[in-house]
Amino acid sequence: MNTKTNQVSVRLNMDPENYWGDVFDNGTGNGVLGFVAMDQADIGFSAFYAWPSSFSVVDFPSSHMRSSVTMITPRPKLMPGWIMPLMPFSNAMWSAVGACLVGATYTLYKLQRFADKYLGNPQERLNPFSQIDYTALRTYAMLVNQAPTFMWDSDIPRHVPARHFVAWFQFLGEVISDTYNAGLASVLSSLRYEPPIETIEDLASQNIIWAGNHVAWIWSIEEDDNPNLQTVTRNFRCLTNEQMDEIGQRTGDLAFGIERLQGGHFTTEPHINEGTVMHRRIMRETLYWSHLYILLRKGSPYMHRFRTLVSRIRDAGLPLYWEGDVIRHYMSERLQLQISSSRILNENVDPARLNLDQLQGAFLLLLLGDAVAFITFFAELTVSKKKY
Repeated sequence: MNTKTNQVSVRLNMDPENYWGDVFDNGTGNGVLGFVAMDQADIGFSAFYAWPSSFSVVDFPSSHMRSSVTMITPRPKLMPGWIMPLMPFSNAMWSAVGACLVGATYTLYKLQRFADKYLGNPQERLNPFSQIDYTALRTYAMLVNQAPTFMWDSDIPRHVPARHFVAWFQFLGEVISDTYNAGLASVLSSLRYEPPIETIEDLASQNIIWAGNHVAWIWSIEEDDNPNLQTVTRNFRCLTNEQMDEIGQRTGDLAFGIERLQGGHFTTEPHINEGTVMHRRIMRETLYWSHLYILLRKGSPYMHRFRTLVSRIRDAGLPLYWEGDVIRHYMSERLQLQISSSRILNENVDPARLNLDQLQGAFLLLLLGDAVAFITFFAELTVSKKKY
């Protein structure tokens, strides 16, 4: 930049193939960083983060704004129909129900055996709960609101303990069954999706493959000791805008890095368009963030004045105004809205009509029960023939 008395001449150097650029051991470089480091430019302006490798070759004046990187990730898929019968209860609740069933079966069987031993008459017919197989079947039946078919005789003392236990367990079974029915009605009346990708832990645990058009997307995290960030770094793929647009239009399996500016807007590169965003969803958490800097060469005489100028512009709020102005005039506000609202999985909040996909689990349980019944029946026939 050469300044004259009444005129300012500006020469703009650009390197579209190298973007942020790099500086090599022999002192040469490319991109924004290389131009400034080799003194081919007085000022370097780009979305330049506070990368440690850059401090040795250029100077950073005051930061003019803050920026962060997040991702638009694959949209959650609908839960498969076969899993619907399991969804009303959580894993912990199913474990509690199973433990309750086993504990009640064992307790009722031991209680009845105790009553037979100390309260019974050897000549009287034994209570069916004196048999472990009957006790297990009837306990499960009570859990699904089927009362015992055994007729209690109140005049027989050894029936009293089991009768009281069965009465209270039937009440517990009623509560569990009604709770399950209420949860199942909620599951069947509204669409259920797989857990969305919201955090860095989700990205790492699900091994999400993501892409960007330059390795600068991972410069801020590639040397981090966090295991999750190491996994995210390994899953990065450097692709061209054309490759990402082709993949993004066809499928939603590949995630894309996207920059969120301080004012809440997003920088949309060519592969971030309506066709690719419709298959994806913006992640809630930030992958990483940094202050943005304008670059000056080492020992630049403009450093003091430029730092003062940047500070005054930032304090006046002009970067936030310019951010919104650029979005309005040179980018798509509709696309900005589409990215922001992509977190909404389903805009239709009306109750969903039941279909066969939602009832897959019920039919599978029916087929499983029929298969087990037939196998048991033929097994009993085979055993009885060998026995007699």
